[in-house]
Amino acid sequence: MLKTVFFNLHQIELKNQQTYHWLEGFEGLLNDLKRNSINLFSIDKNLENECRQLHTKKEECIVVTDNESMVKECFHLQIPCIAYENSRVNKQDLFRANMLVEGFMEVNYRFVLEVYQRFYQIPIVIATTNRLLIREMKLQDLDELYALYEDASMTRFLEPLYEKEEEIEFTKAYIKNMYGFYGYGLWSILDKRTGKLVGRAGLSNREVDGEIQIELGYMIGVAYQRKGLAFEACQEILKFAVEKLECLFVNCFIHPDNVASIQLVKKLGFVYRQEVEIANEKLSWYRWTYEE
Repeated sequence: MLKTVFFNLHQIELKNQQTYHWLEGFEGLLNDLKRNSINLFSIDKNLENECRQLHTKKEECIVVTDNESMVKECFHLQIPCIAYENSRVNKQDLFRANMLVEGFMEVNYRFVLEVYQRFYQIPIVIATTNRLLIREMKLQDLDELYALYEDASMTRFLEPLYEKEEEIEFTKAYIKNMYGFYGYGLWSILDKRTGKLVGRAGLSNREVDGEIQIELGYMIGVAYQRKGLAFEACQEILKFAVEKLECLFVNCFIHPDNVASIQLVKKLGFVYRQEVEIANEKLSWYRWTYEE
């Protein structure tokens, strides 16, 4: 659990606002971290000693720095690190940092937390609704996922899961590469009250006519269908696409016989575009466009 953020920034002292008043967004970041009960400390060097003196476990902290030496120390100690490309200092080699930022206008508590969670492979919560929690998949979800797929109707329009061992390896790679590189993908959908897995939904990339399209995908287990859960989850995912990815349109490619899915996307505001052939399968292309 993230409890502490250490700052190691050139000529910046957290207790002296005058040392960072010029740095846009930085004070807002500090205030947001404090609102979320995060401990903040300035450090000069020797991170390991600072952790020891402050009785801080390295597994509970993250470092923000513009210093090459500190980045290397974090790498050596296996502590997550956000590096700031500071134009006021000489060029630094910051490539070993877990995240590189050019400023702090877009950096807030959630941003810092997600860098920390990604480092420790903690599933990131994407959103919550009245009834659902949407978060990244983890390997422990697979048993429940297989249970959802036991109903034969689930694979009428969806690809079946791999054999268990292959699915485990696929999921490991998916978590590392899809979530890690893009920051989105198919996510687990859980009942917020019971914690049970009720389905999956999210965003993926599909190449159509030589162009990459962002596609909305979803599946809800048979026992949980006809309760509006897919609509509830997908509404939140479309909101994520706009707010987090700045994506102004999202696509769905649906088998013409999948009446329930077509009804869902129309209810969400998708509009039919055309028929397309993808991987030798004829699909109906629907598109949702963001409107302010």
